[in-house]
Amino acid sequence: MEAAVIRSVIGVVVMKLHKMIEEDSMLRYDLKKLLRYMKKEMQMMNDAIITYGKSKDHWLWILELQELAYDMEDCLDIFEEKAACEAGMPWYRRRLHQFKTVDIRTQFARELTDLKQRALEASGRRDRYISTNTLSAPEPDTSSNSTSYTPEAELVGITKPKEVLLKLLWEKERPRRVISILGPRGIGKTTLARAIYDDADIKNRFPWRAWVVASEHRGDKELLKEIVRQVEAPSSSSDVDHGENLNKHLQVKSRYLIVIDDVQTSLLDTIRPYLPDNGRIIVTTSMQSIANTCSTNTSYIYRMEALSDDDSKALLFKIVLGDVTKSPSLHLEEGSKSILRKCEGLPLGIVNIANYLKEQGSEKITNTSCDKMCRNLGSHMHSNGALGRMKQVLIHSYDNLPGHDLKNCLLSVSIYPKDQPIKRKRLVRRWLAEGFVVKVVNRKDEDVACEHFDSLINRSIIQPVEISNSVGVSTCRLHGIMLDFIVHKSASENFITLIHNDEIITNANYDCAIRRLSLHKLTEEGGRAVMGIDISRIRSLTIFGHTSQALVDFHKSKLLRVLDLENCKELRDCDLDSICTLLQLKYLNLRGTGVSKLPKEISKLLHLETLDIRDTRVNMLPKEVLSLPELTHLFGKFKLPCELGITATRASSQTRTIFSGDSKLETLAGFVLGETHFQQIILNMKKLRKVKVLAESTPSSDIIGHLVSSFKKRLISSNPLDSLSVDFGDHSIDFLDTLDASGCSLTSIKLHGCLTSLPIFITSLLGLSKLHLVSTGLDSSILSTLQELHLLICLKLVENRLEFGNGSFTVEKKGFQSLQRLYIQAKKLPKFNIAKGAMQHLYSLQLISEDISGVHEDTVKHLKGLKEVTLDHSVGDDTRKSWEAELKQHKNRPLLWIKTDA
Repeated sequence: MEAAVIRSVIGVVVMKLHKMIEEDSMLRYDLKKLLRYMKKEMQMMNDAIITYGKSKDHWLWILELQELAYDMEDCLDIFEEKAACEAGMPWYRRRLHQFKTVDIRTQFARELTDLKQRALEASGRRDRYISTNTLSAPEPDTSSNSTSYTPEAELVGITKPKEVLLKLLWEKERPRRVISILGPRGIGKTTLARAIYDDADIKNRFPWRAWVVASEHRGDKELLKEIVRQVEAPSSSSDVDHGENLNKHLQVKSRYLIVIDDVQTSLLDTIRPYLPDNGRIIVTTSMQSIANTCSTNTSYIYRMEALSDDDSKALLFKIVLGDVTKSPSLHLEEGSKSILRKCEGLPLGIVNIANYLKEQGSEKITNTSCDKMCRNLGSHMHSNGALGRMKQVLIHSYDNLPGHDLKNCLLSVSIYPKDQPIKRKRLVRRWLAEGFVVKVVNRKDEDVACEHFDSLINRSIIQPVEISNSVGVSTCRLHGIMLDFIVHKSASENFITLIHNDEIITNANYDCAIRRLSLHKLTEEGGRAVMGIDISRIRSLTIFGHTSQALVDFHKSKLLRVLDLENCKELRDCDLDSICTLLQLKYLNLRGTGVSKLPKEISKLLHLETLDIRDTRVNMLPKEVLSLPELTHLFGKFKLPCELGITATRASSQTRTIFSGDSKLETLAGFVLGETHFQQIILNMKKLRKVKVLAESTPSSDIIGHLVSSFKKRLISSNPLDSLSVDFGDHSIDFLDTLDASGCSLTSIKLHGCLTSLPIFITSLLGLSKLHLVSTGLDSSILSTLQELHLLICLKLVENRLEFGNGSFTVEKKGFQSLQRLYIQAKKLPKFNIAKGAMQHLYSLQLISEDISGVHEDTVKHLKGLKEVTLDHSVGDDTRKSWEAELKQHKNRPLLWIKTDA
């Protein structure tokens, strides 16, 4: 049992207990004493779980404590909902409220007493039946054997990558070169490195060699000693002398090769000074940041790729049949299709599943058995020895995640179906709503959550699917085998319950309440299964794939915090009535549903932080939404309520809240310009940082005047906007030229609309870091003036006019000094003239056009920081091949992506 889930819940409970004890002045003395006891009990639970969490003997006890912690949090939230006293109430009304809620407080005390008794009983059961002196061993620590390799004679598909790396090793450059082999665990990094290390020519050219596994040594000093031993350098009792002796020894030798396998820390920085220039170093790692640190200047990062379909099939048959001359049976031939789809070219998965099939015997290999094994791979990994190596590698990836909050973030990805692209922003906001992100002093929760996402990408655990010009990885996915592992782990620890078609994946061994429910394309039988389960204590519900039947009675799910119904086409306005009774709701995603109107009862959702109504038929926003006290992010395309036109003195208490500046709204994306007084929002919502404004027709001069006036005041106010998006479609946005950049702190601008010239204020925004220009009608020569924005990090240009491609895009030597990501989409790209020394920090270049003849592939040779290039799927094969060849000559060997229609 992994302690991450319960430790996360306990952390939230302790925080809520502390807040209630300190801030609720109406608590009775005995109730406050009981709360202090439970807080201490929870803290002691946390310490005990850290001590005993990995012992199998304690798994049942930890599950019991986990249920207790969940129920404790629910109890606190329900009490706060029922007994909450409105802020700013005079003392006599607070006293009256205290008398009115005496029954609620008495009931709360009883429930706390019951929870206290449950904790005592759980502790007593553990003491009676489990001796702390005779614990079973925890699950094996795989850190010391997390790497392995296959003999080259048994390999498939390694010839080409081996040739590439051998060529890099032969290059006669004087400076020491470090080659980092990067990729997820199980992709074959160690196997490739070993094939090179054992190559006969390598042994001749590099007579002094060392192979060390970083994870098998407790630090850089021990690693250094092992290198000294293997290259037969003089040893010493001093760590400094060890390094100096190694340096002198290698300098007088001809050439050396050192392979450091499974590097997870920046230890190479410590030992690098002791390694002279007459050698080569190969590092294997699953972490992008480590590869970047190790391979700088003349060094190189080699990104491992999955096996091709043909190589995957050849490897599978080679192991199962044991003889390459044998032909597979029809059942194996057909069954291999599902296996290869599951493995997605991952050698570790193919080898382990092949060994499993070989162990079963040829007579048991049928198309049906292969399909069944693939569907239940997660449970097979935990019960079958032939799949043990794969299980240990996945466990190692999970266990090495720093902090229980990051582990919970990964577990939460298990709610998504295999083929469902996972949107970065959607995932991050769900993490925040569920409390998976531990608060960090002086840091915004959303920034910490984004770092967690980046960490999972950096560790090659989740894979990029689509790269956005503004945030980097915008959509991602889990490899099929990792997803099966995470789903099984999440279900066994009662983190999720998943129903796919008619299959229920849950922890059926213990009597645990369902806390998170995810429904995938249910059949009629699956729908009946949903109707038969207890949903009274679920806190998260996600439905993928719309259905024509009402699967969930929201009235029974009063504890829901997260409700994600994106693309549930059958959801209707009448369903919102019951959704508005979910008083604990923090995240509500109605994107792509059939709703057309939000009810006024939405005002009851006092904890709602995120509301997404994009791609719905909701075109008028009720004022109750803007008055929600905790609402932070609002997405859609709607007109603002007419009540905003009422002056503050005549407004209702709800609208007065908006005018007073008490709103927590940070993102308003986006409202359609109309006759309402939208300036009240722009000027009075003091925490507003991101605004998107849309127009469906050409606005009147009065409306444009109000908009410009509001922007001018807000951009230089004490609480200025950070991000501004203006989408007028085919209509003019020349009014932006009247804005003044002095005192403006905008860091992000997105414009969609017609411009006769580039607004002067844009080129004057010295702090601008993100700029999107879509269908502005500006030619490429005018856009070249943007290179003076020296802090610009992301630039996206989208033009559909053919004339755009007739010009040139010129960048001088000192142009775009900070630019990291450049995205240009057009029917035809303009001619690129990039001076040597320009855009030295550019690492992502996306050229989305079927005609990129204006951009010669050798343009990239001067872009020293380039790591990836994206071309459109419509480019010809010859163009694609010429770019591939050019990128292979680049010192970084950038990755080539092909953008599909999806």
